[in-house]
Amino acid sequence: MRFSQPRPSPHTLIACTMLVVEIAAQAGCGDVSAVDAVVRDAVQQLALPGASLRIEESGRVLFEQTYGSYGIERVVPIASASKWLSAAVLMSCVDSGHLRLDDTVSSWLPAFDRPDKRGITLRQCFLHTSGLPADSSIVGDDTLTLQQAAARIALLPLAYTPGSAFLYGGVSMHVAGAVCEVATGLAWDQLLRARLTGPLGMDSTDFGTTGNPRIAGGARSSLRDYARFVAMLRDGGVSGGHRVLGTASLREMFTEQTSHLPILGTPHPNNAPYGIGTWIERRDAQGRATLVVGAGAFGFTGWVDLERGAGGTFLVLDRFPPLYPFVVGMFDSVRQAMPPLGSTCVGVDSPACGRAIVLNGDRLPRSGALDFALTVAGAPSATAGAVALATDALTAGVPVLGVSVHVPLAPPPLLVAVSTGADGTLRLPLPVIAEVGQALGVQAFFVGTAGCGGPGALSASQALRLLVQAP
Repeated sequence: MRFSQPRPSPHTLIACTMLVVEIAAQAGCGDVSAVDAVVRDAVQQLALPGASLRIEESGRVLFEQTYGSYGIERVVPIASASKWLSAAVLMSCVDSGHLRLDDTVSSWLPAFDRPDKRGITLRQCFLHTSGLPADSSIVGDDTLTLQQAAARIALLPLAYTPGSAFLYGGVSMHVAGAVCEVATGLAWDQLLRARLTGPLGMDSTDFGTTGNPRIAGGARSSLRDYARFVAMLRDGGVSGGHRVLGTASLREMFTEQTSHLPILGTPHPNNAPYGIGTWIERRDAQGRATLVVGAGAFGFTGWVDLERGAGGTFLVLDRFPPLYPFVVGMFDSVRQAMPPLGSTCVGVDSPACGRAIVLNGDRLPRSGALDFALTVAGAPSATAGAVALATDALTAGVPVLGVSVHVPLAPPPLLVAVSTGADGTLRLPLPVIAEVGQALGVQAFFVGTAGCGGPGALSASQALRLLVQAP
């Protein structure tokens, strides 16, 4: 591996394909408990009656907590977080060969064989680009069946030319749900059970007892139920050894397909682009999704951090706009605590005084990535230090001046001078100039830490082994 003399410059990290993150069970590295303060702030500042949160990585629950009056089995309406469930049902029909995303609705529902609607596709229905209006009382009419509702929607005037804009709403997904019923011969509740909630053991999740279920917003669920769904998405479509969704279907769901279109209406505070039933909350420099989200108007949110291999479910019943900053805080708390996939934490910060000093990578270390950076949190405020970088394997720890040094001292590591901000954080750009599979060992050191030996004393983060991944 080559190092360029840092100017806060690049380096490389990440693992080929999807390496499981090996996280040492010490506080600091992989410890997401800081998210608790974010939820407590939300409950207090917004006077919420209750909430619950569960965060997992593959095979391990990292955090689970209820707040206020909410119990762990609480079932709430999840509003538009239903769209993620419905998208999975649609994609399972694609997996089974019953449908294709680019099938026209009119090829399944004759009522749509009209000049203005003949070309509308299932893909457009789940991207909110179909041209159909955003909302209609038809989708909430319990005197209708889903098929009858779709036939009435076919008579509505278009709001814009199909495929020409993004207009978030529930009408188009309602139509696509009716197509799923026709293609499979199953009513929506039967299809949901057969393809999703049954295989995942989601016994508290349904769209109610109506024959006209709100495909885009009518589900109700519990924390652990929805967390099973999030875990399936995080684990590549597999749950308990059973494949629920194909990898190609997941790629479609998690690929943004609307950023090139004008936005006629969106509830997202940052105008995020959309995949199949999925908000693409964050992307890397190449446009690949790194954080995907299913969220509802009442604040209920599920997410998968694709660079950390983590998934979260936040159950609440309030309003999405005021909750959104707190939800973003949850995203960030997990990212700050968990290393990228393929990375391994070694040891703990030393000496142990105060909160942990956590060294991390801000994203997957991909070969040739110029936007990678190392981050530090929990360090002494406004303090000088250095980040040591080595290409050899990390050691178990050598005592040096009161701290445990994990980067090899021979040959000498490259030292990059750094300083923390008033909040004890820093970001060191480190372009990845390395080949796939090469390893980088890093550790951060700081001087003059009050409470850790006085002026001139050293403190250190845990070490991090970063494996360079494919571009």
